[in-house]
Amino acid sequence: MAHINVIGCGVSGLSTAIRLQEAGHQVTIISRDHFQDTVSAVAAAIWFPFSAEPQDRVNAWSKETFDVFRQLAKEPEKTGVFMTDFLVFIEDPSYVYWESALPEGIKSPAAPGEIPEQYHSGYYVRVPLSDSSKYMPYLMDRFQSAGGQVEYRTVTDLEAEARRADWLVNCTGMGARELCDDQELYPIRGQVLRLKKTDTPVKCFIDEYMPHRIAYALPRTDDIILGGTAIAHDASTEEDTQATRTIRTLCTQHQPQLKDLEVLEVKVGHRPGRSSVRLEREPGTNIIHNYGHGGSGYTISWGCADEVVKVIDPPDRSEMDVDPLDRPEIGR
Repeated sequence: MAHINVIGCGVSGLSTAIRLQEAGHQVTIISRDHFQDTVSAVAAAIWFPFSAEPQDRVNAWSKETFDVFRQLAKEPEKTGVFMTDFLVFIEDPSYVYWESALPEGIKSPAAPGEIPEQYHSGYYVRVPLSDSSKYMPYLMDRFQSAGGQVEYRTVTDLEAEARRADWLVNCTGMGARELCDDQELYPIRGQVLRLKKTDTPVKCFIDEYMPHRIAYALPRTDDIILGGTAIAHDASTEEDTQATRTIRTLCTQHQPQLKDLEVLEVKVGHRPGRSSVRLEREPGTNIIHNYGHGGSGYTISWGCADEVVKVIDPPDRSEMDVDPLDRPEIGR
């Protein structure tokens, strides 16, 4: 059993910490922010590969995560995860790189009358949707109930922090830009509207082919999320009132019944964009990085968590090889 510290308690940090616990390790989460104050708590959180590279690894992680979410959706009241029929409008078929990540049997064509004239096609996919207001507390409770500890403090020196444990896993999202001096990392600004849920039926859908023209509606347990934006290199945390109007307009073009629903609040978050997800062990150290998931944080969370476990506990590793660094003094 190793003593492992995970930095960050967004969806990636919590999922990774849980998987490491299940592998038999003692895990502590270190976080500057409360889990309810992370960008994961703002996320629309539907399973949908988006703004993350490289495609082959993202699609593989997505498939693994889909299977986990499908199991969690068997207890939606407990986990906040449920399966939903997601209507996807296709404008340019060549853009749909993530289609290979779809498990077999979850895709069906939309009826011709459901597809606006300007679109090439449309189809339904039955995918997991995580109500982040319930799913994030579920993850934290699962972690702590298994003996996990949480320390709320700011980490400023990664190497110094690495000396405090056998392994250090960096799941800091946008925080890695400063912590690791990673200039590849950049914010992708997302803005969503949270609407009051009524008895009015609302379909779950997405139309997402331009950064300024992303439209989606995600009915959740107690509310409806409308989105959104994906503006690269925009670090603003304030509401863009024009974006709010545009989101409402685009969504109501697809579903007019959304027009009169009350807006409860507007939320802004920053997806951690990068040329590729950084999931690797830093050579010669006990530090593993797991960040840069773009708009796919939920979608690849469990797949990435499983890969972190494999880095620490390779399947063919000898039981006698308890320290891959051959430095038994680390973290002791």
